[in-house]
Amino acid sequence: MRLVNWLVSNVCGVPVAGPPARRDAFVRACAEGDADLSGIPPVAAAIIRRHAPVAAAMNGFYWDLFGADRATPFPREQVEHALAPLLADPPREERPGTPGSPGPPGTVGTLGTVGTVGTPGR
Repeated sequence: MRLVNWLVSNVCGVPVAGPPARRDAFVRACAEGDADLSGIPPVAAAIIRRHAPVAAAMNGFYWDLFGADRATPFPREQVEHALAPLLADPPREERPGTPGSPGPPGTVGTLGTVGTVGTPGR
């Protein structure tokens, strides 16, 4: 959430002067696929697109918790729904055998990172 908010403010240029209502509206638009991210670096746009649904849910929760009612319930179902695609399809760099990811346990990955140390039964 914080990374998405930071990227929206500092890379996309959405100001946060005063209440962060404009930033939150832009994050919601990103979550719904309605924001134009064509003018920012592709990696930043990919991070925003991937994580905006969770950030939008949490931004709304914090907005209500600190601005409306301290007894605001945590939006568990909304967060779980937003997280489901992230858990079902890990980013490319986390998939085994892709550049930058560790290989099988105990091996050296493509960028020299070490996979899981130790193997069960040893």
